This record gives sequence, structure tokens and C-alpha cells, in this order.
Amino acid sequence: MHYSYDPQADALYIYLQEDGDVAKTIPIDDRRNVDLDAGGKVRGIEILSPGTNFPFQDLIDRFQLSEFTAFLESVSTTTFKPVTPVTP
Repeated sequence: MHYSYDPQADALYIYLQEDGDVAKTIPIDDRRNVDLDAGGKVRGIEILSPGTNFPFQDLIDRFQLSEFTAFLESVSTTTFKPVTPVTP
């Protein structure tokens, strides 16, 4: 498990599985998508404009991710800041 944040895109991706391919993406709302493998297991979670303290409990419940609760809670308390464009 790990995550990556792209400050240019202001997008966070949380990797719950390291191997395998994404077979389906489920849009949760306008900021969150969940990627599933062919067996329906969550591979990762994408969050656009994550900021800080974004909710995971609904995803933990819906996708039975209780084994990842501590990791997801630690990510949710991290502050993510996008790159502010510099104007001349």
C-alpha cells in the first residue's frame, strides 16, 4: 500500500494492490473514483482536489476495506496542496 500525489493535477491515487490490472472504474462522486480488478477487488482509489480530511468511511463500508482503515485514515489526515501557478 502506498499513495502518490500529483500537485500539478491536484490528484491523489491510493494503491491498495500493487499488482494486476484495472478492469473497471466506479465513479463515487465528482471527486472520487474506485478502480477494481477483474475479480471485483479494489486496486486503488483516485481523489481529485484532496485537500485534507476527505471521507473514507463510506468507501470502507461499501467495498469492505476494513483491513485498510488505519492506512486510509492516515492518508486522509495528510494535507495535499496543489501547485499555485506563477503569473508574471
